[in-house]
Amino acid sequence: MSISPTGEQYVISSGAQRAVITEVGATLRRYSVDGRDLVHGFGVNEVVKGGRGQNLIPWPNRIRDGHYVFEGQEQQLALSEPSRHNASHGLARHVPWVLVEHQADRVVNRVRIYPQSGWPGTLEAVLTYRVGDDGLTATVMATNIGGTAVPFGYAAHPYLTVGEATVDEVDLEVPASSYLRVDERLLPVSPVA
Repeated sequence: MSISPTGEQYVISSGAQRAVITEVGATLRRYSVDGRDLVHGFGVNEVVKGGRGQNLIPWPNRIRDGHYVFEGQEQQLALSEPSRHNASHGLARHVPWVLVEHQADRVVNRVRIYPQSGWPGTLEAVLTYRVGDDGLTATVMATNIGGTAVPFGYAAHPYLTVGEATVDEVDLEVPASSYLRVDERLLPVSPVA
C-alpha cells in the first residue's frame, strides 16, 4: 500500500458540490459542481507543482534573496525557489497539517510554524473549507502563539478553471484601477495605474 504524496485526502460535499482537501499543505486538490471542475486540480498520486491549490502562509509571493528585516532584525530564509534566488510562498505548503474536524460539508486543518532559519517565532494557522449554498468558502485564522513578534501574510493558489486547456485561452476582466508589475524573478516592482 502506498500513500499519496499529499497525504490523507478529505472529501467534503454538499448537494452537487464536491471538494478534496489534502493533509499536506491543506491543499485544495479538487473542487467541482455538477461534475464540472472549477479548479484546475491534480491527481491523488501527483506531487503538487507551481503552488497549485496551496495556501501561502506566513507570506504570499516571493522574498528577494530570502532576506528581509523585521523589528530591526535581519532574517535569512532558505531559498525555496533557487532558480530565481527567492524564498517563495511561505513555510506551510509542503508540511502535514493536523486534522481538527471533518464533517460531510467541511474540514478544518491546523498547522504550527515553529522558529527556524529566517522565521523567528511560532505561528498557528487554522483553515476551514466549507461547501454549501454559497459555494466553496475557505476561512483562515492565524495566531501568534509565541513570545516573538512575526510578520504575516496570506494568499491562496486555487488555479480556477472554466474548462480551458491552457490559461492562454481565457480572457479575464478585473475592475481594477491599478496592478502590480513584477520583474523577471516574479518579484513586485511597482504599481501601474
